[in-house]
Amino acid sequence: MKISSTHMTGVIALFLVCILWGLIGCHKKSELESRAEHPSGIIEQVENVAVLQLHTPAFNDLSLNDRIAAYYISEAILASRDIPYDQIHPRNVEMRRFFEDIGKGISYGAQKKFTDPYWVFLKKFWIHNGFYDLLTLRKLSTSIDGRIIPSLTFVALANTGGKIGTLLEVSLKLDWLKTNFFMPSVDPILFSDPTKSGIHSPVNFYEDVSLDEARNFPARFPHNSRLAVRRDKIVELVYRTGDETFAPGPYAAELEKVVENLEKARPYLSVEYAPVIDNLLAYFRTGNPVRCEAASLHQRKSNPPVDFVLGFNDRRYDPLGQKGLWTGLMFIRDDAAQENVNRLLKQFTTLRGSFPGGDLAIYPEERQDIRAVQLLTAIGNNAPLCPDIYIDPPLQDHKSQSRSFIFTNVIEARLKAQATIGAARQKDEPETFLYKDLGIREALARYAVGLEPRPVPSIPFHQKGDKFNRSVIEYTLRELAVIWMLTDPSLVKNDSPPNIEAAQEVFRRFGKRYSSSLTIQNKSVIDIESLATLLIGNYFVNEDVIELIEDNGRKNCRISDKGPIREKTIEFAIQMNEILTDNSSSKIAKIVAEISREPVITDARQSRKKRVESYVIEREALIMPEIQPVINSMGGITDADITYPEDFAEQMFRWGGWDTEEQ
Repeated sequence: MKISSTHMTGVIALFLVCILWGLIGCHKKSELESRAEHPSGIIEQVENVAVLQLHTPAFNDLSLNDRIAAYYISEAILASRDIPYDQIHPRNVEMRRFFEDIGKGISYGAQKKFTDPYWVFLKKFWIHNGFYDLLTLRKLSTSIDGRIIPSLTFVALANTGGKIGTLLEVSLKLDWLKTNFFMPSVDPILFSDPTKSGIHSPVNFYEDVSLDEARNFPARFPHNSRLAVRRDKIVELVYRTGDETFAPGPYAAELEKVVENLEKARPYLSVEYAPVIDNLLAYFRTGNPVRCEAASLHQRKSNPPVDFVLGFNDRRYDPLGQKGLWTGLMFIRDDAAQENVNRLLKQFTTLRGSFPGGDLAIYPEERQDIRAVQLLTAIGNNAPLCPDIYIDPPLQDHKSQSRSFIFTNVIEARLKAQATIGAARQKDEPETFLYKDLGIREALARYAVGLEPRPVPSIPFHQKGDKFNRSVIEYTLRELAVIWMLTDPSLVKNDSPPNIEAAQEVFRRFGKRYSSSLTIQNKSVIDIESLATLLIGNYFVNEDVIELIEDNGRKNCRISDKGPIREKTIEFAIQMNEILTDNSSSKIAKIVAEISREPVITDARQSRKKRVESYVIEREALIMPEIQPVINSMGGITDADITYPEDFAEQMFRWGGWDTEEQ
């Protein structure tokens, strides 16, 4: 390889940084050893993300066979963790391992003031499964000084005896980071404009293939392949292990481990579930989509104690909506919650039909079936930022192809933490039952009107035109319907919290989302959900239903007693519905355009309290449970136990194949 003089100069300069760094300090205490308990019950906070511990108590009620099957299925899912990383960005896996190399090598020789920002950076990368926020589709923003990573890299290089690579290899990676990740103008979003003829996107579904070529290509494997150019011809690189007939494709090594663990799980599953495993095994070996559909058909007809989603199911991250992102989920049936979930969904389905301001045409078809489950293992875009509800697959060709799940333990973990934080602010005991109950209600209400699971946000080239503007108004009506349904008196039973308390919490939670939306109000790129929240919040402010306040320069809101919010919800919904019915493009466009205007702060004040945190918690990431096998003296598995790790970084290292005991 020919090395330019400019590149060699950079290598030498970085090496000198290493020498100087060794003279700076000898801070040995590692980040993993120094984390303290958070008073709110949150294990730690990574900027605006709270890291929580997920519990799956339903695992303890499983039979012996189901526990062992769960262990092998979990191992299959974890073995495939690198697949969605690589699909999102071709350098995600390589750079994650590089970042982890650095993290493992800086426990000695670097000062805490430099290592702390690096740990935040690395944890954000883990939380979002790479360089992009998969909820907003934007490249991750980072506050870390770009000079810190090169300096820490060479500390790690010295501490590990060069195990993380040669000087040249390390320098090339650092150069790529500098000219790509740390350059805001380089690939700022996950998708490129599909209205243009070419595809340029970090998403690793296409290689040198134009949009027109991809759209017109007669794909035999539409969801589980990558289109690439080989010898001037477009070919499908099929994701499969291969067999005596078919050649292996991308991710063959990972899929081989998936197949191996599914084969081990098969004897412990019920006879009725055997066709699911058999068809999936054939699918992963050959790539034949017919076998995938056959497995899905059997899964839709079954409801076993241990169930899972495994495959290239999620097509939301392909600009063309064709290629599937690998999904890995395993969950345990929650029989105790199912009856309540069925009752609530039935009530919400009835309520949405009587909402005064809603046209039934804006809602999806009636959703009467959803399975209550407790999440146990998850990777990819569904973890560690786990959804409340998951529809398999997220994009359906027709209704019969989908099945829906509500993760009751995810809701409980998230809402319990929020209750603890709220109670700490009020110096009171948390009403955890209230939060858990409302969390399930809210998830089901949003599901009933088509707002759950949360869709991938609109991207810049979609944020224009009559269709987009109309979508904002329709989304607004759905949000208003959720507020109205959640505060309906008929929803409250004797065993539920008082309606007034529940209603106040509904309004408070909306206020929190509105305050968060205000922080992005002046940006040119805003997703539909944020626009709808702004539209409703601004209306409530103008009607004196809620008040905006200033708190250390940050806008917050509180519920005012000046106006009945439920009645105002109906009034605004009727107005929005009339605008949709009139089908006036100019009126709709005017309303959407006015959303970004700053609302009047009716009660401006400056908080005298010292701000403890620099970031307000907006999301929750979960440390997943882990299943450990019980091994006999002959090396055979006799049982499986569940454990609950308490350290997020240690779990990420463990899942990455590291020995966390070696610091």
